[in-house]
Amino acid sequence: RRAGDLKLTHYFERGAVGVSAAISTENDYFSSAVSFDARFNSEDNNTTFAFGLGGSADRINSENNVIEDGTKHTREFMLGVTQVLSATQVVQSNLTYTRGKGYYSDPYKPFDTRPDARNSLAWLTRYNHYFSNLGGALNASYRYYDDSFGINSHTLELVWKQPLADT
Repeated sequence: RRAGDLKLTHYFERGAVGVSAAISTENDYFSSAVSFDARFNSEDNNTTFAFGLGGSADRINSENNVIEDGTKHTREFMLGVTQVLSATQVVQSNLTYTRGKGYYSDPYKPFDTRPDARNSLAWLTRYNHYFSNLGGALNASYRYYDDSFGINSHTLELVWKQPLADT
């Protein structure tokens, strides 16, 4: 597999905008993608609003000749907000919608036939709290995912981060 990506970001006083491009190629698969993102901070820099757009175009030519010149196109939209609650607490929440059309089946699995369109919705919320008396941080996150293939999931993660030595 060969892959590469490039991202350019312009920072300004209360935010940033970025554009990126990526390609990935294998013997039977070629993918290209582009995206745009923007972040804007409130006057006190305690709130950040984020917005993103992305798209990809894939070409599939399986080595077993199940699919030749198959294509898949996806479009993704993201909205988010990050809020500093205090010097030791931050919360972030993002909502992402993805719409895709094209070849979703796996050509190397017999009888694998999937619909040719997929819509998904993901909601991610994170909370980070630094405990200065312990020198560690609690990172908590919740992710909800739902798509038109009938997949529905809830993911909860709690992580304690503790440095082992002062540097």
